[in-house]
Amino acid sequence: WLCKRGRARSADQYRKVVSRWLDDPDTTEAAMTCSDYSPNYRRHLVACVRVWAKYIEDGDLLVRLGDIKRPAAIAKDVREPLDIDQWFDIRETIDELHEPKRSVCGLIAVRGIRCGDVLRLTKRDISRAIDTGTLAFEAKGERWQKFNAEPLKPYLEGLLGCRWHGKRVRNLVCPRSHDEVCQSSAGREIRRVFDKLAASFGMEPEDLYAHRFRHTY
Repeated sequence: WLCKRGRARSADQYRKVVSRWLDDPDTTEAAMTCSDYSPNYRRHLVACVRVWAKYIEDGDLLVRLGDIKRPAAIAKDVREPLDIDQWFDIRETIDELHEPKRSVCGLIAVRGIRCGDVLRLTKRDISRAIDTGTLAFEAKGERWQKFNAEPLKPYLEGLLGCRWHGKRVRNLVCPRSHDEVCQSSAGREIRRVFDKLAASFGMEPEDLYAHRFRHTY
């Protein structure tokens, strides 16, 4: 029911947000307007709780959620691809980074894979991709994605050569974070890398973000 009403978001995402809302509604509601979180994440929180409110037919909650001003989605605001020469320059700079950030940012920049999907890749996914030549994994919305692994091989091998602290790439980026918060922590860490890259190329931080490489690709 949640996936059908929520336009293909994964049931696991709904479970986490709704559980968080039921445990501490005040803190969750504060996060919906907090500038510490990205506009896309705040929209996601509101959307999940709104679907829950419709499901339990809580009219008061729907009214309260309707008063929360949702920010515009980042990816829909800016769809301009990077200049091709600039794209190659950024890729060369990424190759100078240390592992595992080099490989994570490389997968994002070279193929335009979503940052969240890269961070959810498992060691098994990477090993299978190197053996078969096809990178296959369950992506956003519980949909399977398949990519040619040949151009990505240096980055996949780089990840495989790291010292693994857990079963997912996010555990490589943030080895000391608790697994439940590791995905968002790793995402913020990669965001900082792109902020530094933007500064080195004289760009504003908001002009260089992971999803822009997807538009470029």
